[in-house]
Amino acid sequence: MRFHGFALSVSIAAGLSFGAGSIARAADMPLKAPRAPVYQYNWSGFYIGANGGFGTGRSSWTDDPTLTGSDLGNHTTTGGFAGGQIGFNWQWGMMMAGAEFDMDWASLKGNHTDLFLHDLNSKVSSFGTISGRLGVAYWDRLLVYVKGGGAFAQYRYDDFITVGGPLNGSASTTRWGWVMGGGMEYAFTRNWSAKIEYNYIDFNTRRLNFGGGASVGYVQDIASNLQLVKAGINYRFGP
Repeated sequence: MRFHGFALSVSIAAGLSFGAGSIARAADMPLKAPRAPVYQYNWSGFYIGANGGFGTGRSSWTDDPTLTGSDLGNHTTTGGFAGGQIGFNWQWGMMMAGAEFDMDWASLKGNHTDLFLHDLNSKVSSFGTISGRLGVAYWDRLLVYVKGGGAFAQYRYDDFITVGGPLNGSASTTRWGWVMGGGMEYAFTRNWSAKIEYNYIDFNTRRLNFGGGASVGYVQDIASNLQLVKAGINYRFGP
């Protein structure tokens, strides 16, 4: 009996000693840092693509300041557009920076009748943007970005003496302004991606010379802007 009691005591002591040693060794082991997110898709590289969508804008007219200088009202221009883009992305971690140029052919039109019963018309036949992009690719193949830069558009403005009547004067011009917007782009294969984005373009107010109609020539102050919703597809020549 004494021998069995002694053996039991030795076994318990050995077990406690082994357990304490294991706990001590575990406490001495260095703690592992949490694993950093892994970004499997890389947005870096040149790309080229196509886009299309719907646009709306506003043209606000003010009469020749040497005549009445009256507020002639405004109208909305609406229509579709299609074109293409080319750009470059550079990604580090989950952040992306890039630059993009796009050019679109358009048919955005609108008109209204002013207080002198003239029919005032605006038409946008093309536009483009040169912008920088900054995005986050935290969700790997989904890129969320903002953009901003310069913009231009080809406008034609017509002033008819009455609705459906003779032309009083017209002006064609390339207008320059700024663009801001944002969107999302998803890479559905290694090289192909699709995007949807919104752009706001402002051309401020510009004094334009009208001629070529019944009038001997006059000026109008016109403020114009555009809002665009576009969808596009890109092919990336990246890694």
